[in-house]
Amino acid sequence: MTSFDANARKASESGDYRQAAYFFEQCSILAPGCTAYKILKAESVAKLGRYTEASELASDVVRREKMNADAIYVLALCHYYQDNMEKALTLLGEVLRQAPDHSKSMKTYKVNMAHFYYFCKVLQ
Repeated sequence: MTSFDANARKASESGDYRQAAYFFEQCSILAPGCTAYKILKAESVAKLGRYTEASELASDVVRREKMNADAIYVLALCHYYQDNMEKALTLLGEVLRQAPDHSKSMKTYKVNMAHFYYFCKVLQ
């Protein structure tokens, strides 16, 4: 288990999301009650462009744990990658209300808001 976890995190940090998703899946099989591995797999799958699969994984976690900020973040990420900025920003705002120090959400939210304001000015 620790080997799968270490390999998954190493692959994720290096940007090899396919391998990270595989190792996080193996961790989920060995620890089926651990939602953290399901969320990490969902994030890796989203970064591979498999948004439907990632949304399903994250939604399953949210159904069980309505206040899971990491799962909501993955849902926001899926909307962001699919150019649904309004929904992505709404979800990111929800994450930040639940967990104000959620670093991934803060970074994504700031980048999105900067792009949103830029495009509003360009369109005027």
